[in-house]
Amino acid sequence: MEIDTKTGDLVMKDITAEYQPECLQVVTASIDGSVMFWDMRPPPPKPGAKKLPDPSLPSHLQLNLTWKPFIKVNLPRSEHPGDFAATRVSVREQLKLPLYREPSPQTLRKKRLSVAESQENKGNTTFYVGTEDGEVVFATWSFVRDAESGRMMAQRPRFSFNYHCGPVTYMERSPFFSDIILSIGGWSFAIWKEGSDVDAIMKSKSFPIQLTGGAWSPTRPGVFYVIKANGNIDVWDLMEKTHEPSHSQNISSVSLTSITPVAFSYKHHLMAVGDQIGTLHVLEVPWPMRHPSSNE
Repeated sequence: MEIDTKTGDLVMKDITAEYQPECLQVVTASIDGSVMFWDMRPPPPKPGAKKLPDPSLPSHLQLNLTWKPFIKVNLPRSEHPGDFAATRVSVREQLKLPLYREPSPQTLRKKRLSVAESQENKGNTTFYVGTEDGEVVFATWSFVRDAESGRMMAQRPRFSFNYHCGPVTYMERSPFFSDIILSIGGWSFAIWKEGSDVDAIMKSKSFPIQLTGGAWSPTRPGVFYVIKANGNIDVWDLMEKTHEPSHSQNISSVSLTSITPVAFSYKHHLMAVGDQIGTLHVLEVPWPMRHPSSNE
């Protein structure tokens, strides 16, 4: 996904599983209540500039002392003074990656964006934010003209839910459904449908052990992983049950801090998990957790 630095509109590109353009923009969220969009390409020189950046330098070095965001969105609260303290941000991307790192013709997801999905993403300027206080916020980076000053102003967040009793530590979209978002924070998790201002489509109970992160399965749409402060990994298989994890395994005596599942090939699935004392655990994902059912 790329955003026009002047208009803020999405720049649609022909993306396939074989062709992924170089990523040149990043999005950051900060507890000062701002979400910023940055471009890693050097800006064009200003007319009459005395000193021009050396074109032989790498792009990031040409940005030294000149880099600034091309879009800044503030997140003011509507009911109380102050801003939402953002810790995580999730933007709908245009990527369509292969199912496995070593794909075969039978194991690619969609090689090309469908026409319908391209049109759906074309005007989508919304994003989700998770906050330090456990809120999930739905906002947009599109600007509107202020009636009094005539200036283009960022819009206020459209709605928010105060659900997690602790900082949001994970917020990512499903690799299969780009409008489905999983948020994890405090002692609970929730699954959201983008744009729905009613409530989460699935909410967990409050667990006795704090949840520290998670990840979607890269090969099964109905499976995601949750890591916990007691060193456990919970596997949630929504095709099997939704009130409790399908499997739980302890791999450390201290809190887990990060998890990344990777599907290298049809028979080679690994999971990297980090813990609080800096130990990296590499696990093999068993067959039932990586092979989707026929109707999944």
